[in-house]
Amino acid sequence: MYLSSAQAAKDSSLMAPHWHHPGLSPALTSWRKPWGTGLCLSSCRGQLCESTDSGESTEEMQCDRLGFVEKGRGLRQVVLPHDLCDKFLTAAGMNTKKKIETCGVLCGALVGEEYHISHILIPVQEGGPDYCCAKHEEDLFFIQEGLGLITLGWIHTHPTQTAFLSSVDLHTHFAYQTMLPESIAVVCAPKYKQTGIFTLTPIGLQEISDCPWRGFHTHRQDTALFCVCIFVQVIKAMFSSRTQC
Repeated sequence: MYLSSAQAAKDSSLMAPHWHHPGLSPALTSWRKPWGTGLCLSSCRGQLCESTDSGESTEEMQCDRLGFVEKGRGLRQVVLPHDLCDKFLTAAGMNTKKKIETCGVLCGALVGEEYHISHILIPVQEGGPDYCCAKHEEDLFFIQEGLGLITLGWIHTHPTQTAFLSSVDLHTHFAYQTMLPESIAVVCAPKYKQTGIFTLTPIGLQEISDCPWRGFHTHRQDTALFCVCIFVQVIKAMFSSRTQC
């Protein structure tokens, strides 16, 4: 069985308190403080990602070149545990074997002048090889309120593709980033052993704001609409997990 939203809200140690997908057991995990010393993962930063989205042209992103843009926006630093992606991939393992995407919401709190990601909430969802869709999202609000968490972005898998933001992902992240400029989009592509931590560029924000299309479609190709986040710090953290069936 899986925990109800009411049960999950009572347990502040749960990282993914609400999980349901055909054929999946619930995976309940959390990152606990204290935070450890800083640790930078090269697999999460500074890489160039190539778009292979359905119906879209290949777009190479000069992420390092666009770094000055993020610095100029005066964004707070976002801190996340070094094993966040590994633990999420473990929870999504059964879906990944079936080539089904899995998504989750990144949550945490403002600690001093930094945003610390401490939880992933995995909602009831359905998906396929190139999409995933959360259902009953209102449950997440009750859980977050009960745990005193704020939304800091989202995470999802690309079981069959590389780590990049598709046209659908761009529109999804636009909603997160307009609510909080520091919101990040984490993409895990286990087949290619890639992880990307992305943000929309100012041009990307304007492009998506003006775009009326939904589903897979093309955007302008003359400039990058998203880039690798340089305001993210990956740190060593104590992790505890448990599974209830």
